[in-house]
Amino acid sequence: MGSSSSSNKSSTYNTSDNRVAADNGAVGISGGGDVSVHMVPDEAFALVGETTDQAFDFGRRSLDAVSAASSDATRTVTDALFRTMEADREETARLLEQAIRIGIPAAAVAYVAARVWR
Repeated sequence: MGSSSSSNKSSTYNTSDNRVAADNGAVGISGGGDVSVHMVPDEAFALVGETTDQAFDFGRRSLDAVSAASSDATRTVTDALFRTMEADREETARLLEQAIRIGIPAAAVAYVAARVWR
């Protein structure tokens, strides 16, 4: 974190501006008037620069945090999908094995019954 300081060193200059502008034969009228120029100290510009730098740094850190959280979430979802697929494969293999155990004897019984009842 940086530090900041403030100063009340500002200057105001008052002057009179009585300029008149005319072009292509136009007539210009000036009523004159006071012009104030307020001078801002360099510290104000330094403070703006520092504040802007801090805001950009905060934004960059925020984006980094969001990116890291997104990566973690993606890894978690990918892992969960992989585990689900593995469980489905194991369940399918188990069901197929049971079907074979039941199916072969059932097919043999059906074959024998068809031969006997012919």
